[in-house]
Amino acid sequence: MRSAKKIFIATFVALALLAPVLANAAPAIKTIESQALLDMIANNKGKIVIVNFFATWCPPCREEIPELVRFYKKADKNKVVVLGLSIDEDIAPVSSFLQQLGVKYPVYKSAMDIVGMYGVRGIPHNVIYAPSGKMIVNMPGVAMEEDLQEFVKLVWEAESNQ
Repeated sequence: MRSAKKIFIATFVALALLAPVLANAAPAIKTIESQALLDMIANNKGKIVIVNFFATWCPPCREEIPELVRFYKKADKNKVVVLGLSIDEDIAPVSSFLQQLGVKYPVYKSAMDIVGMYGVRGIPHNVIYAPSGKMIVNMPGVAMEEDLQEFVKLVWEAESNQ
């Protein structure tokens, strides 16, 4: 009887100590296929949609993601959507990587058909859709916060003049 009580107490203490860790665990990253991504973009027509391809092991991506985080934090969520697409083969480190960098925008594991659909050959790679739903950028390179802010402003001005 005493050993069962000790096991119960040890288990209770372990769970109590792990509760904060479990509560802060990052959500699992889901894989997104091309049609689901295209549907998501279509459902956000009227907004600028930024699709960012990255990997946890990519040094330029590690430079760019904090820029995207700052940009997204300041962005008008009624006008801009940011979607992260990880191309990591091993998705295990992605959640903690994103949590460490404070990423608040949605992130998915990119299915290989999406990589091919956009011709992604290097990362980071950004695809940007105008509020009209038209793709206006599809290119590799690091996007800086200030550049994104200026670009979004110019796109909104151009869209409103049409």
